[in-house]
Amino acid sequence: MIQISAPPNGLPRFALASSVSQKPDKFVAFGDDSGVPEMSAPACAHEPEHPEHNVTMPHAIFVPDPEYSEQARKKKIQGTVVVSLTVTVDGTTRDIKVVKGVGYGLDEKAVAAVSRWKFSPALKDGQPIEKEITAEVAFRLY
Repeated sequence: MIQISAPPNGLPRFALASSVSQKPDKFVAFGDDSGVPEMSAPACAHEPEHPEHNVTMPHAIFVPDPEYSEQARKKKIQGTVVVSLTVTVDGTTRDIKVVKGVGYGLDEKAVAAVSRWKFSPALKDGQPIEKEITAEVAFRLY
C-alpha cells in the first residue's frame, strides 16, 4: 500500500476524472472532505536517480583517416557511415557495427578505421566505464 502525504497548504489534490465524472483521461481537483482517494504523485524528497548521472562521455584522442575503397574511388562515391561501438575502460573500441552504411566497400573501411581509434574513456563518478556510442566516418573525395 502506498501512503501519500497531504499536499502543502492551499494546493489542490487530484484524482482521475473517472472517479468523479465521465472523462477518464483527465485529472480534476477535489477537496479533503470529498471522499475521493488521492491519486497524485507523492512529494519527492530527492530527484530520482538517472543512469547517466555523473557520467562523462568518452572523447576521441586518436582518429586516423579511413582508407577509401577502390570501388568507391572509381565510382566517385562519397558519404558518411554511421557506426555504433563500445569504448572500453582502456579507451579502445569493440563491438563495432554499421548503423547506416554507404556501400561500395566504405562500410568495411569505416569499421577498420574505427577499430584503430583511441579514446579517453567515459567516466562515472571519476572511474572509467565502458560506454556504447555512435560515431560518423565521413568519406570525401577532394
